[in-house]
Amino acid sequence: MQQNEAKYKATHELASILFPNEEWIQQSENIFVTKSRLFGSYKERAKLYREISDIRILTKLGSIAFFLPECLKHDTEDEHYNMHADTVVDGTIVELKTVSGNRVTLGKSFRREYKQGRSLLRKHGITADH
Repeated sequence: MQQNEAKYKATHELASILFPNEEWIQQSENIFVTKSRLFGSYKERAKLYREISDIRILTKLGSIAFFLPECLKHDTEDEHYNMHADTVVDGTIVELKTVSGNRVTLGKSFRREYKQGRSLLRKHGITADH
């Protein structure tokens, strides 16, 4: 039980550092969602519920997930720089992706998401490779 409390604390702390003005609502066991995501458009809520469905695989095994708010784009021409992660899971920033299709589709998606990962590192001032 102490391990679960430590994961919750680390995950909540990181999510709150990233978004200090957000209110977190418990959706189900080990899943928390920022209040602002619960009132988005139909399309945004549908995306959220798909992501929650995906993350349940981890939370049923004891992981803790905090779903971060959808961010508005800032004034910059680098669209990848404006991207952000979906969740914090067990104290780690995580981006969820669901991809289907043929080999070409998967390759394009992988390249696009690799760029997103690189921009997320840059955005948060992290110089590590990914």
